[in-house]
Amino acid sequence: MREWRKKLPGAARKLLILLLLVSAGLLLREAGYLSGVSGRFRPGKHMGTTGSVSETDTKPAGMAQPLAAVVCGADGGRYGAACERESVMAVFQRFSVDVVEALGSAETPRVITAEEFQKCLGCSGIFLRFYGAQPLALLSVWLGGEMRGEAASYRAELLCLCADGDGVALCFRTEDGVYYRCATAVSQEGLRARTGEYTPNGAAYAFELPLLSGSDGCAVILDGAVSTAVVQCGVPVPAGAETDALLQVMGMNSYNARSYTEADGTVVYVGDEMTLRLTTAGRVFFHRSGAAPSLGSSLTGAVTAAWRLAEQSVGKSCGDAVLLLADVQENEAQRTCTVALDYAVNGVPVRLASGPAVKITFRDGVPVQATLEFRRYTLTEERDTLLPALQATAMAAEAHTTAELIYADGGETMHCIWVESDG
Repeated sequence: MREWRKKLPGAARKLLILLLLVSAGLLLREAGYLSGVSGRFRPGKHMGTTGSVSETDTKPAGMAQPLAAVVCGADGGRYGAACERESVMAVFQRFSVDVVEALGSAETPRVITAEEFQKCLGCSGIFLRFYGAQPLALLSVWLGGEMRGEAASYRAELLCLCADGDGVALCFRTEDGVYYRCATAVSQEGLRARTGEYTPNGAAYAFELPLLSGSDGCAVILDGAVSTAVVQCGVPVPAGAETDALLQVMGMNSYNARSYTEADGTVVYVGDEMTLRLTTAGRVFFHRSGAAPSLGSSLTGAVTAAWRLAEQSVGKSCGDAVLLLADVQENEAQRTCTVALDYAVNGVPVRLASGPAVKITFRDGVPVQATLEFRRYTLTEERDTLLPALQATAMAAEAHTTAELIYADGGETMHCIWVESDG
């Protein structure tokens, strides 16, 4: 008994130390410290949430962003919004339940004429114009739904829901200019009720105005001159911890990567059969030369992964800009999917002379090539007054094109301009 009592204090101390160590470990894990450290020493650890394709990732917020929206009431009066992100998104969000239900319940698409599509635009409903053709399956996923029918394989640059006859039809135009119509299970009563909340503001379509017969008939024409903000531009070249974060996002280990500087100031990082080049102009080139493990892929997963990668790199420093899906190209033979994103400021796309702001190619779910353009855009209180959409579209119609509003990137200051576009 006496020997046991002598050993008790020592055993208690050891037990206390063990409890303290366990408590410290739990606290570090809750704080995220251990996961951060382990990520630094495991190449590609963060690829599961950025560069790789993961269907279980949380859906990216703000991916679906129309450039224009028109609400048509039961009496034919129209409310339109364009060139102003807040107004357009407010309309889109108000009708998002109808859109996602229409996509999920869409029956087999049938081809219709441009005239039939235009007739649908005169019915009570909602019209949306997107920046580039949006895969309908992706649009449904971004809104929290799912498509299983044949319509899921289509892409739409224009989309409308119209209360026609006894039901609500989903109509859309693909990137090659073909129009389609699908029956849906959307309630006419609910759709009509929401359209009745909007006061007409004189919005019209180009096909309704003879002066604009040579342009895209579905161009949205709003009353009055266009007022846009002047934007200050900068190039936030990553440095220090930002460079480490960029390497990590691309799946490179910032501790193991070798680096050297070229004569023009371009910094090159090499490691794990991957190369990343960062120029003094804020342009990033990434290339994976070795074979990457197949993680499985899908169009939805690839676009989501591209969005995440962009948001965790150029998206962190882009200021008042947001990213828009510009294009998606799949190559089944090469098992690749290339995703392009562009900047937009207050609902107006930014046109870079070098091409898309972000372009990433995935093979079997892993990024193998990428180009990123770092930019920071800041809205100023100074504003430009541009030609009204009617006059700009009329001038474009003479050349059988349509007018598109863009910000032209270049220099320290950026102004909105009307340019001619094919559609």
